[in-house]
Amino acid sequence: MESDFRPDAVFAALFLPTESVLYLDGRSDPPRLGGARGVFARTLDAPTLHALLTELERSIRRTSDGARAASYAPVAGYGGRFFPSDGAYHWARDCNWWTVARLTSVGLADEPTGVVFTRQVPGRLLGFTRQASRRM
Repeated sequence: MESDFRPDAVFAALFLPTESVLYLDGRSDPPRLGGARGVFARTLDAPTLHALLTELERSIRRTSDGARAASYAPVAGYGGRFFPSDGAYHWARDCNWWTVARLTSVGLADEPTGVVFTRQVPGRLLGFTRQASRRM
């Protein structure tokens, strides 16, 4: 969210548990992923989609009355919003691990243990197919 690459911020991200965020961005059409190294897709039935959306919603921090915590201010270059998330960010619990863990919880991926790098994600996905990436 902050794209802060100052030495102290990089040190904190690598060695100290730091605050985590969840990014939400709704789209009416699939995103154009011109620079993506790999795009994977899978059609979901309604119960699986509901379970996945529920899992994502559970990741957003809640207020004392159970409502979603307010989103952070808009960030330039992002059409969606960032929300405070439960859990802490750490190099061993990065976005790749987090994504596989969420998919695992609803039966769409194998266990996230050991996932750190992007190239480790495809081998954990269940029932997804690699798509030809579209140019922007």
